[in-house]
Amino acid sequence: MRIGVYGAGAIGGYVGARLAVAGHDVTLLGRPWLAELELAVQDLGQSVQAASPSVIVDPEGLAACELVLVTVKSRHSADAGEVLGRVLPPSTPVVSLQNGLHNPSRIAVGLGREVWAGMVPFNVIREEGLFRKATTGPIHLDRRAEVLGRALRRAGETVHLADDMGAVQAGKLLINLNNGICAAAGLGIAELVADRRARRCYAACIREGLEAFRRAGQPVVRVGALSPALLVRALPLPDGLVHTFAKGLVSIDPAATGSTLQDLRRGNPTEIDQLNGEIVALAGERAPVNAWVVEQVKRLEGEHPDHRFVSLDQLLAASA
Repeated sequence: MRIGVYGAGAIGGYVGARLAVAGHDVTLLGRPWLAELELAVQDLGQSVQAASPSVIVDPEGLAACELVLVTVKSRHSADAGEVLGRVLPPSTPVVSLQNGLHNPSRIAVGLGREVWAGMVPFNVIREEGLFRKATTGPIHLDRRAEVLGRALRRAGETVHLADDMGAVQAGKLLINLNNGICAAAGLGIAELVADRRARRCYAACIREGLEAFRRAGQPVVRVGALSPALLVRALPLPDGLVHTFAKGLVSIDPAATGSTLQDLRRGNPTEIDQLNGEIVALAGERAPVNAWVVEQVKRLEGEHPDHRFVSLDQLLAASA
C-alpha cells in the first residue's frame, strides 16, 4: 500500500517508519535534513529497526499515494488541507493523527471533503534519524479507516476502530492536559507522574474538562488504562500507592517529554490553545486551573530561551 505522511515530525516519522518496516511503500513529507539521515524506529523496549521510507520536500510527491496521514501541528492544519486539496485525487482518503478536537474539520475546508480522525496516544522521542516510542497505548481510528488499521496492525501496533471519534478525541484531550502542566513546570512525563503536587494539578485540569464536556453534551470514552473519572480520583493519592499501580498503568521512558515543552525549548509556538485552552474555551470561568496553565505556557512562549518555569509548589497552589 502506498501511504503518504504530511508532516514527518516525531509522530509522523514514527508511524511512517513503522509502516515502512512492515513492507508498505511510505513517503514522508518533511524537512530537507530528514532526507540526509539514516532512519530507524524503535518500539518501547524493543530493538532498533532500520527503515527506508522515501523522504520528499515537495508535496506533489504525495499525489500517487493511496492514503495520506496528516501529522502536522494544529496551526498548520488549514494549510495542509489547501495543499492536499491541490495535489491529491478526489478519491484519496486523508486521516488526521493530531492533537486537539478540530483538526480534521480544519483540514477538510481546504481539502474539499471529509477527513477521517485518528488518535495516537503515545509519546515519541526523535533522536536524529531514530524515532523511539516512549509511552504506550493503542492507536484509535475512525472505523472507516479500517484499511489503515490493518496496515498498522501488520506493523505491530495495537489499533481500536471507533464509531464515535469525537468521544475518543475528547478522552484523549483530557489525558493530554498533562502536556500544558509539564510545559509550565519544565517537567518530563515521568517526573509529573512521580510527584503528587503535579499529579494534583493534573487531576484538577481533568476534573474541569470532564465537567466542561458534560455541560456541552459531549460524550467521553476511555483511551488509556484508566478512565478520566478514575484518574481524577487516583492521581492525588500518595506517591507510594500511585507508584505501585502506575507500573501496570503505563510504561514511560524517563526521557519522554510532552510536545508542548518540546516546542517551548525550540522557541516554537505551542498547541496550548488546542489542549488546555480547549477546556477554557468550553468552560470559561469554570476552568480556572486550565486557564492558569494556559497563561503560564503563553508567558513562557515569550521568554525563550530563558524560561522561568513554575515550581511544583505553584502547581499545587493553582490546583487548590
